[in-house]
Amino acid sequence: MRGHINKGTGGGKGYAAYLEKCAKADMGFGRYLESHSGGLDFTRYVDGAVTEHRGIDTAGLEMALAGRDPSSGEMLKGFREGQVRFYELPINDSKNLDVAGVLFKDVREAREAAQARGEQAVKDYVTGRLQVRIRVGDGKREWVTPDEVMWASATHQTSRE
Repeated sequence: MRGHINKGTGGGKGYAAYLEKCAKADMGFGRYLESHSGGLDFTRYVDGAVTEHRGIDTAGLEMALAGRDPSSGEMLKGFREGQVRFYELPINDSKNLDVAGVLFKDVREAREAAQARGEQAVKDYVTGRLQVRIRVGDGKREWVTPDEVMWASATHQTSRE
């Protein structure tokens, strides 16, 4: 598996541009996810431990990317317009393996299990090492580990059948 990191910043325009890149020309982001994945998975870490894990819809994702808690709709603490809102971490494996999974159930199940383990490993690793810069007064800044990290993830399935 291989991957990279894309940073999403800015106001609503940054989010809109992100969704445009994700969506197909003939369908919106929600329909794209529904037709090519198992939907969105939401995980909340507080002080490094998972405190919430559930499915989330595109409205919940939009709330999170707009700086609101996807469960309650409340504004996230310390959120300011123009801050980094999200990182996209696409992780890809072999297309050949993806296509083989369409033909062979055991390959598909093994691939899905490996993707789930890989996804969890990335979440745990990044959550445990993420650092953010905060203002501590008199214009000084300090790097700290955030007390809360939220993840939304989707596993894309091939449309080659």
